[in-house]
Amino acid sequence: MQSIAHVRPFLDAQNVLAASRLNAMPKNLVCKIGGLVITRQRPGTAKGFVSLTIEDETGLVNVIVRPDVYERNRRTILTSQCLIVEGVLQKRVRLCRRDHEALLAAGRLWRRREGPRAKLSLMGYCSGP
Repeated sequence: MQSIAHVRPFLDAQNVLAASRLNAMPKNLVCKIGGLVITRQRPGTAKGFVSLTIEDETGLVNVIVRPDVYERNRRTILTSQCLIVEGVLQKRVRLCRRDHEALLAAGRLWRRREGPRAKLSLMGYCSGP
């Protein structure tokens, strides 16, 4: 069982959507996703935009972080193994599959490690500074 599955009730209580639910949600919905940070990319040709891949127990979510959001959240993005991201849901057509891929344009990011209710860190699945 994927480690995030153990804390899904906590995430549900925080209105954090599972990756598998995003394709059924309307475009431009402001929502939260959360999980393990699988990749961080900041290509030199991307004009300061950062791309994250977040994995939960149901799948992967691609997150796009604007340069201003990255600067405000730089330490959190670079050091957290787990993140909760709130942003605007976007969708991109995948021509090879003839379906849509969910993308989240990040507005806020935070790690879940402060306090006794931050079960992601308490259960040892997401540690970090």
